[in-house]
Amino acid sequence: MNDSWIVWGSGSQTDNAGMYAFNWSKKEVKYLGELKGYSRPIIASENDTALIPKHSDSDQAVSFTVGQLR
Repeated sequence: MNDSWIVWGSGSQTDNAGMYAFNWSKKEVKYLGELKGYSRPIIASENDTALIPKHSDSDQAVSFTVGQLR
């Protein structure tokens, strides 16, 4: 969470694996995708940089897509 956004997901659950971001000033929710078993998006505290977890079917490790929420 920061001054502009709060991001969340279901964590390690396999049901309802969606990830979301809520913008405080616009009062709107953005869908960030889903990842069964690791839906834990992260937002920087000082800016709108977000890390969205992703998973390759060929690898068990989780990696992240880095981007700016708008």
